[in-house]
Amino acid sequence: MSNTDSMLDLFLYETNELIDGLEEILLKTENTGFSEDDINEVFRSMHTIKGSSGMMGLDSISNLTHAAEDFFAFIRDNPNVEIDGGEVTDLILRVVDFIKHELNAMRNEDYEQGDARYLVEEIKEYTESVKEGKKQKTFKVHIYFDEGAQMENIRAFGVLNTIENMADIVSTEPMDLDDEKSTEEIQANGFIFIIKSDADENKIKSILQDTMFLKSLQVTEVEKTSRKRKVNIDTTIISDSARNFVSVEVGKLDTLLDIVGELVIAESMLGRTDLGDEYEKAYNNLQRMTDELQNIVMSIRMVPVSGIFHKMQRVVRDLARKIGKDIDLVIKGEQTEVDKKIIDNLSEPLIHIIRNAVDHGIEDANERKTKGKDASGAILLEAYNEGGEVVIAVFDDGRGLDRNRIVEKALSLGLISTPDIPDNEVFNLITHPGFSTTENVTELSGRGVGMDVVYQEIKKAGGKLAIESRKDQGTAIIMRFPLTLAIIDGVSVSVGSEMYIIPALNVLEIFTMKDASLMVSGGRRMIRLRDELYPLVFLGEVFETKGYETDIYKSQLCLVNNDRGQICICVDRVLNKSKIVVKPIPEYLLTEFPLLKGFSACTIMGDGNIRLILDVNAFT
Repeated sequence: MSNTDSMLDLFLYETNELIDGLEEILLKTENTGFSEDDINEVFRSMHTIKGSSGMMGLDSISNLTHAAEDFFAFIRDNPNVEIDGGEVTDLILRVVDFIKHELNAMRNEDYEQGDARYLVEEIKEYTESVKEGKKQKTFKVHIYFDEGAQMENIRAFGVLNTIENMADIVSTEPMDLDDEKSTEEIQANGFIFIIKSDADENKIKSILQDTMFLKSLQVTEVEKTSRKRKVNIDTTIISDSARNFVSVEVGKLDTLLDIVGELVIAESMLGRTDLGDEYEKAYNNLQRMTDELQNIVMSIRMVPVSGIFHKMQRVVRDLARKIGKDIDLVIKGEQTEVDKKIIDNLSEPLIHIIRNAVDHGIEDANERKTKGKDASGAILLEAYNEGGEVVIAVFDDGRGLDRNRIVEKALSLGLISTPDIPDNEVFNLITHPGFSTTENVTELSGRGVGMDVVYQEIKKAGGKLAIESRKDQGTAIIMRFPLTLAIIDGVSVSVGSEMYIIPALNVLEIFTMKDASLMVSGGRRMIRLRDELYPLVFLGEVFETKGYETDIYKSQLCLVNNDRGQICICVDRVLNKSKIVVKPIPEYLLTEFPLLKGFSACTIMGDGNIRLILDVNAFT
């Protein structure tokens, strides 16, 4: 890698980090107002980006951040000035978007700097308006045209032309008025647009009142948070904690993890050999150091979900604004840690899920009120650890999935042969490629559109997807991922001539039939253990293994936990517990051998043989 490439890599990494931090601050302050710390943090970030982009010869970014830096320097030095948090957020988020676009384009050989002069001028004008004490208000305008007016999209253009001399157009719904389908949307839902103006509500109404074929007009001021601040902070103070961290290329971590994996296998091979006391002591020390090294390497790979969670705030904010909905995003468990590889594969699925929730899951204010709900919708984005897995869930309090429409569509496509299937199977049908019950798919999303992508990306990251929904109560999309994708504790079991691995985190108890009894309930074999009933699974039957023990009273049973509850797995013998290096099963083998679908991965044992790792969630 050349020195220039190294400099660009460092610039892109550091600037992306600063941009992510800026976006998080801006989204928070839109509702709470800018605190003293917020102002100083934004100022420092703009100052840093200005300097580094100037060194790279990126004049557009440098000039743009210079203008933003000047604005925040002014409000920092004038603690009693009153600013509108929403207006500032809108403006600086556009700065963030410009920089993001530039950063994404810089890798291209034909990259040319974008023109940021229009944004620079806008920031300067806004700075002057703040100095002069001018303040714009934000209004939501909702218009219905007379029935039979025709060409509603063209009439909507006319409305915008009428108002543009006294207001700035922020957004419209429908967004694309050139699209002929927008006429149908306006007929059904009216024409909604957001404007900023220093005129009052009555003035705006008087201008629009003369619109031809106007059936109804509603102008509402959108409340924004503004507050006065007293600023008295030393801007040179930087947290010492930042000095305790260093950036590491992910590829180097992957290599280190592979080495640790080979070390674990070598340790396992050594442990199979009968050594003397001195060698036994040396082996125990090696095992201890291997465990310690593994824990350190795995902890390095673990990152909190906070970064990707906070990016979803921007997604919710922008989409909700475009379609005129008021939606709150609540985040829980943002410090939950997950493997870096999972984080890298999680962004697109989350965006798909959030888009669906905003656009189709949550109703508009009028529909929610008729259902007795709050006018404002809510989305909960949550992460937590459960049974050796990381659970990431998205809940919305919207209209829920329409079971009947999903079944009807699935029957027409031949995906199912009967409507009498469990709800969880019905809802999972929306992950089928191209499956959608939405008749008018919008520019943003369609419930089901993209859910096949979500499913595939989650599967690629080693995860599982579950969908729950109740009519008019909402929908939950639940994703489960392993804590680590590399090294786990496994319980080796023998079944006939084969040996398999069960992830130790899923094994709750190992017992024999002297502690339990066999019975049949609902036509299914069950195990009664301490007055609790558990479904029974014979691995030998499932995998058609030769020579497996058919007498359950001569076998051993493993009580395991999966995403549906708890089951008993019958094996010939439980052999031992050891650390194993998880390797993926090649996709072509899964296609060629259907029985392999009962396994999640494979591993190389100390004796050099390959063992398959059970997917306990494949059993019910």
